[in-house]
Amino acid sequence: MIRKNDHESTLRAEIGERLAEFRQHLGLSQKELAASIGVVWRSYQNYELGIREASAQTMANLANVHTLNCDWLVSGRGHMLYSPPEETARQSLALLIDQIDETGVDVPRNKIPDLLALIMASAFKQDQMTKENVLELLKLVEVNDAK
Repeated sequence: MIRKNDHESTLRAEIGERLAEFRQHLGLSQKELAASIGVVWRSYQNYELGIREASAQTMANLANVHTLNCDWLVSGRGHMLYSPPEETARQSLALLIDQIDETGVDVPRNKIPDLLALIMASAFKQDQMTKENVLELLKLVEVNDAK
């Protein structure tokens, strides 16, 4: 049976490892990152070592100042950096446009609203934008050239 303290210690260690990975991704020292979020360097060092747990305010500062995705920090799921919904949508649409261009299919102007509505309804993510998915979308909006 895993004791509560063992589980908490393991979780703090995992969060500490992800904090170190995040800091290295930013190219900052522990002192620089600590100063940027308003905590004492020793406290931040203890977060990375898994000795102390970061407060909710510290995590909020990491998210606000450096766009850290707190879900990734705590669970390891998702992407390290948080993208605001409008930025994610912009990136996804840019990727889709590039992939439509790669298919060589000419999308008639009157089909663009249907295509955008379908994309929004499907909530496609960047990692799902394969050539096959793009061609399926084009077929769904009845673009005749879709192969």
